[in-house]
Amino acid sequence: MFIRKTSSGYYRGTEQRSGRGQYLALFSWNDYKALDEQRAHCLECRALSAEYAAAIVGVQGIDDPTPAAIEAYKRACTIGRTRCDAHAGIRSGLPVPVYPNGKGKLWAAVRSCALRQCGHFMMGQIRIGGKSITVSGPIGHDGLPLDLQCVPLAQRARLVEVPEHIAAIYWSDNGHNTIGSAGDTLRDWALSLDWEA
Repeated sequence: MFIRKTSSGYYRGTEQRSGRGQYLALFSWNDYKALDEQRAHCLECRALSAEYAAAIVGVQGIDDPTPAAIEAYKRACTIGRTRCDAHAGIRSGLPVPVYPNGKGKLWAAVRSCALRQCGHFMMGQIRIGGKSITVSGPIGHDGLPLDLQCVPLAQRARLVEVPEHIAAIYWSDNGHNTIGSAGDTLRDWALSLDWEA
């Protein structure tokens, strides 16, 4: 959501747009994507994945694969996985960051953004540490926080943790496609901080 009023209008017909302004995006932990990050840094997972991918390529889209390609494919199917035992589940096993009240932690960033209508959605991009992140609607994901893991690990220190009492208002009354009653509170908090460019 924009923390200050921006210009808005229409390109042509009914296609809406907003002027560039300071956009507040919220982020929360996604345990499934945290597991994907662990797998991406695990040498054994990467080796298994590369072996499986190579075996598939050897037989994929080929009418008459070579016997060696068939054997490599059988071996990959016998392995039957592209991840090591430690990362074979669906949860990361890392502690999920929560506030003392048990609600999931929120982080925020305010960045320059312009939104443009794309179908039924208002879409745009923010940049954090050189990485472009697509945002939609209020606070980044149509009223829901973006995944913390979409911010590169080295850049997460640039995010600001939302105070627990403000996050509690957001978690108690937010909804899909809307910011709920937390909008004014989040805006006032965001305006009180000095955000980097």
